[in-house]
Amino acid sequence: MTHSHHHDHHHETPDNPGKPSPRGAQEPGFDPAAQSLADALQFSFTALKFVMVILIAYYLVSGCFTVETQHTAVKLRFGKIIAKDLKSGSLHFALPRPFDQIIEVDTTSRELDVKKAFWFEFNPQTDGGKTTDELAQSKMGPLNPEKDGSLITGDANIVHAQWSITYRVDDPAKYIVNVSDDVALAENLVRLAAEQSIVHNVAELTSDDLLKGVSNATAIKDQMQGILYDLKTGLKIDQVSITKMSVPLSTRPAFQAVLNAENEKAREIESAQEQRVNILSTAAGEAHDELLTLVEQYENAIDAHTTGDVLDQINAKLHKVLDNLSIDGMPVSGEVAGIINEAQVYRTSIVEKVQSEAQKLEQLYDQYKKSPRIIQQRIIQDARREILASPMNETFYVTEDGQQYLELNRDPGVKRQRERARLEKERMDRVMNNKR
Repeated sequence: MTHSHHHDHHHETPDNPGKPSPRGAQEPGFDPAAQSLADALQFSFTALKFVMVILIAYYLVSGCFTVETQHTAVKLRFGKIIAKDLKSGSLHFALPRPFDQIIEVDTTSRELDVKKAFWFEFNPQTDGGKTTDELAQSKMGPLNPEKDGSLITGDANIVHAQWSITYRVDDPAKYIVNVSDDVALAENLVRLAAEQSIVHNVAELTSDDLLKGVSNATAIKDQMQGILYDLKTGLKIDQVSITKMSVPLSTRPAFQAVLNAENEKAREIESAQEQRVNILSTAAGEAHDELLTLVEQYENAIDAHTTGDVLDQINAKLHKVLDNLSIDGMPVSGEVAGIINEAQVYRTSIVEKVQSEAQKLEQLYDQYKKSPRIIQQRIIQDARREILASPMNETFYVTEDGQQYLELNRDPGVKRQRERARLEKERMDRVMNNKR
């Protein structure tokens, strides 16, 4: 809503104080130039106040800031840290310069490669593209300490190695105060700590351990962290790993020959293990390991003359396997199952035969009690008939009144038959031993 104000200005003349002067008439002593200057000054002052308000508002708003992702900010006032660990994701405020200063620190992981300190001399122009074995053929001379880096192991051998270090800023305040957010200085500090820790810890290893991958990386990491902590760098070591390993180039051919022999040995062992599994699986199925363990326990108990509950438990478990053809829920199959089945059939036949003979003997005994002489004659006749019917015996028919001569040479047919029986028995014994 606009309000209009009307002001009537009455200028009185000296001659007529109560009567206004005519419009446009100038008062005595009035200076138009001074009035214009006053108006201009008043406008300038008003504009200046407006500009100052805008500048003050801008000055205050300019103190608001945000922090980049994966960065941490530290706020300083007149050079003194008053706030640290300012993270991204929220709005922060600081007085504009020169009162406050904001320093952002990148806290992402950084990677440092220690390639030259412990590696042999490598010229990218002449050696680039060559394998280590090719370099070994061209550099067969002794090491040059001025050009070749190396490590001395605990068994007084020399090895070459390259390492990778992963680190980050963990305490931005300490990092700013002592490292000044200088990436090159931070990298140099980490490198020096790494070289010192690597030399110290590798000296506790043998060359064989190191070449097999045992690098004491955890101990190296802990020692590096201790050095950087003592220096109050605010840096944290996340990981230490070995990236390359080599024996001195002059000894590489001999080392490679040993390595090839070890690899061949490992392959032979692996092949033998596969053959063992195949043979045992064919012999006893998937339960071969458990069955073999049980048999070994039984044999060890017998060899140690074990008695009592231990042997009884093993026997009970073994008989359970023989009866059920399973062990610990796994079926016993293959050749072992066939042998067990044959043994069970044989056992059944023997038991039935013995039972039958026992029954016959009981019947014969009842008859013997009634007619002992008759039964004796029958038993003698049956025994004689059985003896004469055996193919392993020789029968001689002689007269009662004739003169007899003994032939020392046995019947060759009987001799051959006995030899065949002996060889067959030996063969069966070997088969049974192999199956065991």
